[in-house]
Amino acid sequence: MYLILSAFCVGAMLVHFSVPIFNALIFFTFLFVALCVIRHACHTHSDLTNRRLIVLSLVSAIACCVAYTYAQYEVAQHSAQRVSVNETGNEVLLQGYLCGLPRYSQYGFSIPYCSDTGKFYVSASYDFSNLLNTQCSSIQVTLKSPKFSYNPWVGSYERHLFYERVVGFAKVNRVVERDCHSTEWKSGRLTQLRLRIYEHLAQLLDGYEHKGLVIALVLGHRADISIDENQALQDSGTQHLMAISGLHVGLVCFGLLAIMLRLNLARFALPIVAIMGLFYIALVGLSPSAQRAYVMVLIGMLVILGRIPANTFQAWMLALFVVLALDPLSPLSAGFWFSFGAVAALLFIYSFIPRLVTLPSLLQLCVVQIILFLFVWLAQMNFGLSNSLFSLAGNLIAIPWVSLVVLPSVLILSLLSVFFYDLANHGFFIVDVILDFLLAFLASGEQLSQSSGLKLQHPIMQCLFILLLIMSVVLIGVSKWLGGSLLLFLYLFLFSENEPEKSKLLERYRLSVLDVGQGLSIVMQSPSLTIVYDTGPSYERYSSARHVLRPYFIKYGLNELDLLVISHGDADHAGDSDWGVKTLRPREIVSGEPDRLKTKTNTESCLVGQTWGASNISVEVLWPLDVSGLSKNSNARSCVLKVTFYDTSFLLMGDIEGEEEFDFVRHYYENNKIDLLDADVLIAGHHGAFKASNHAFLKHVQPGYVVFSAGYANRFNHPHASVLERINSHAANPLITYESGAIFFDVTDRGLSVTRTRSDANNYWLLP
Repeated sequence: MYLILSAFCVGAMLVHFSVPIFNALIFFTFLFVALCVIRHACHTHSDLTNRRLIVLSLVSAIACCVAYTYAQYEVAQHSAQRVSVNETGNEVLLQGYLCGLPRYSQYGFSIPYCSDTGKFYVSASYDFSNLLNTQCSSIQVTLKSPKFSYNPWVGSYERHLFYERVVGFAKVNRVVERDCHSTEWKSGRLTQLRLRIYEHLAQLLDGYEHKGLVIALVLGHRADISIDENQALQDSGTQHLMAISGLHVGLVCFGLLAIMLRLNLARFALPIVAIMGLFYIALVGLSPSAQRAYVMVLIGMLVILGRIPANTFQAWMLALFVVLALDPLSPLSAGFWFSFGAVAALLFIYSFIPRLVTLPSLLQLCVVQIILFLFVWLAQMNFGLSNSLFSLAGNLIAIPWVSLVVLPSVLILSLLSVFFYDLANHGFFIVDVILDFLLAFLASGEQLSQSSGLKLQHPIMQCLFILLLIMSVVLIGVSKWLGGSLLLFLYLFLFSENEPEKSKLLERYRLSVLDVGQGLSIVMQSPSLTIVYDTGPSYERYSSARHVLRPYFIKYGLNELDLLVISHGDADHAGDSDWGVKTLRPREIVSGEPDRLKTKTNTESCLVGQTWGASNISVEVLWPLDVSGLSKNSNARSCVLKVTFYDTSFLLMGDIEGEEEFDFVRHYYENNKIDLLDADVLIAGHHGAFKASNHAFLKHVQPGYVVFSAGYANRFNHPHASVLERINSHAANPLITYESGAIFFDVTDRGLSVTRTRSDANNYWLLP
């Protein structure tokens, strides 16, 4: 039976790897038959006959096809429900109920809304705050397709939305309360209960620094975690501790099970723990991750209590089957791979090295943490999440600290606050202090890791480090002293005080236009010079410098930044640039408006004539001519760069447009330097605004490609239709980031190649 279940699981997961089903069936059939034949040859007492082998192969193939078809159906059904690009901007009437907790901002709030046409994220101003007190409602909204920026080195938000079954976004224009249907009443009541608990905790924790972390642990709602707290957790690889994951659900359920067994109530343990576990995951909103964890824990308890005759691997396979049968889109979640991959790794290692059980508890904990670290590392690399070598030590301290101290305290104090408000308030003060120490430890440890001589940011160095960690785990099973010595060597080697060197393994000349929505950020890299042009936009809880730019450096092994150019001071170009300076530590900073930047240390004015260069790369400033002679218009002060790799040139215009663009062309024409404007690739001025990229300008630039860095459905309508007409009339190829995703221009001495990451990805969850 378990072989058939495994075939079902393979079929369900094949959809997410874009593997043709018939090719996969042939491969797995041969593999299955080979394994069965080997087993039959090794165990002469096996009752496996040729007829049974054929039957098992056929049934497994059918199970694989059924699962593949089922998963494809779910994908097609949700794809058909999503708001299309053509429907963006339409006004419709939705009938439904709130199915999540709100996220507040200075402009209003957003909240999940489940309607008869699917799940939406609706946003509303505070004028419609009555929506939060309305159990069921009819709302008139303006639709927006769930299309977002795409950068392959970070996690895709569109993939997350697809996994969460979100069909679109909506802006509320009118709210009308109505009566609920029976199913809506139950779901709406659950949301209203969670909302009241949220408001109670928000009031109770008002003034505490780590209020958001406590709410996340109780309700699984991460919206109130500050950007600095979130950054510290991500950098140290411990962000999973502040979300309702398998770890938390397992702690609650197995903790209750242990209490029931201690009280000699084994007969009633399973139903009581199952009911209490269901109540707990309902408290956190019945999120898919909580449901997955609940299934795994429930099956684990059934095996432990002898209700299911299965070994550990069979129990693991049964849990995987149930999860995929309930939700075939589960593999879209990184948590799915974290949960099942980590558990499978532990089961395999304990079976492969039985001596681990005899090791001291502390050493056994270290070995288990190394195993979890390795699989989390690999999963995060696959999902474009940042990795940190410090996360090995960080999780070793943080997991037991949060699991055994913080989480039980938070849950007990939350329950206690209903009856003893003041007492719980004092208890949360202690929890806040504990969390403060924990975050200080994680932040300082990550800073130490970043400042160490060996950053191991290049993938080859990361793989080497992982292989050595695996070797140390195996050696601990043979000899704890030998394995422990290798671990000690790895940490001494990791934190050695060698002078950092730029990775020489990245022999690449590339200009990357990052997809940062309505803004601009560009990375220019070569083996000897790395330049960043603008850091993109920054909002209340989002920063392209933190979430796109820095992960790019980590992914592609860029350890140093030679030059940071901030074209001008507008927020969509200089957002969070002060954080970028602190983190990327550029050797030189120039800007068209240095006075508008928060960081003024070593920041020079960008003026015509400045140059930088190295082997096969040259950079020259073409504008502004004289800061004192420019208008007060911020866009007019943009720093314009001409960048040349080999014989391929790029012109970066910042936000230059209109009259300044004419002045720009006039200056170089009158000084007989008009050839300087010629470029193979033009990064269009002001994201393609109506007054930018005029005919006179395009006639002298003569670009082969024109790139517009603009956000999907932006309120400025960039790039403007008239600009695209001008581009086409000059026979240039327009590239828009919201259509192409991040764009890579790779240059060699033989020419230029272009990669449109979104268009080339061919992932079914990406909208066209």
